[in-house]
Amino acid sequence: MSVVLSGADFYTYTAPGSTTISNRVSGRVNPNEVTFDMSWDPWYDVQPPVAERLATGALLVVNGTAVTTGTPGHLSGPLRGNLLVYPPGTVDLTPGRTIHTAECNSNNHKFLLSR
Repeated sequence: MSVVLSGADFYTYTAPGSTTISNRVSGRVNPNEVTFDMSWDPWYDVQPPVAERLATGALLVVNGTAVTTGTPGHLSGPLRGNLLVYPPGTVDLTPGRTIHTAECNSNNHKFLLSR
């Protein structure tokens, strides 16, 4: 399953001949839960699956896996991973070119998807 997020200023990566927006979450439906994978390794992945430009201009990157339960219109659960903040104006997430300025690692970030 794939979920396309909306309602925010998502990071856009532009390469010769293509433009991609970091607003897609892949998921797997299991009998009693839905698992969403937003894992990102900047050494191998050109752009993160989910990255939002904040009002300050900083870039928030979500990196991890969430196991959710609920109804088709409202899924929630813990996100295991980290939240990374990059400086205002960041356009290139290539390792070594831009260093994140803040990071929060947890096995229990609140994750919520609703329609």
